[in-house]
Amino acid sequence: MPRFVVSLTLAAVLALVGGCAVSDRSGVFHTPDAGATSGSSDATTIPGLPAPTAADGTDTQACLSGDCEIEVTGTVSIDFDGELGISSLTLSFSDGRLTAEANFDGGGVGNGTITEAGMVVLNNLSIQLVDHSGATAIVALRVL
Repeated sequence: MPRFVVSLTLAAVLALVGGCAVSDRSGVFHTPDAGATSGSSDATTIPGLPAPTAADGTDTQACLSGDCEIEVTGTVSIDFDGELGISSLTLSFSDGRLTAEANFDGGGVGNGTITEAGMVVLNNLSIQLVDHSGATAIVALRVL
């Protein structure tokens, strides 16, 4: 009899949790919206939990090699030395959207916009929106 009660209790807990929001390591909970299209979610910071942080903080100098994880609030610019084929990169975060604009060595511009968790590749540089909370985004740059 006790095993049956434990099984029912566990089943009830799993049923309740199954339809709830899930959290990632940042404390941001993503709750599916009944009217949203596939891949969409609503991100809300839960009071009392820490905001997401990046390995390199706000230090854009850490990105000069093309490998970093930084916090972006508003707009930041990174000037590269030319080894990546990109002379400069501007990252702007607002309203849950990350916009990346690269000026290529020798001329030309490339850009992309990322919403939710996603990435864009400009030249041989991957730009990933790892997480966001409020006005701050966690962005990872990786050389491909």
